[in-house]
Amino acid sequence: MGHKSICLPFASEAPYRAYVDDPAPYRQYLTQMRCQHPELFPKDMAQGSTLHDSYGSIKQDLIVRRSK
Repeated sequence: MGHKSICLPFASEAPYRAYVDDPAPYRQYLTQMRCQHPELFPKDMAQGSTLHDSYGSIKQDLIVRRSK
């Protein structure tokens, strides 16, 4: 299966940067978003996921978190 992207809403860039820098609150936010919008996430993500890595997007000037 190919790679999929899910863009999560953040109030501003400051909370986004804080979540990206700290995996624990990011995971809580990801779980909250998955509960509120289950249609956006893969069904088997309910069984669990891992924060795989992150990388910088020069074009968008942001850090992208990857989950498996």
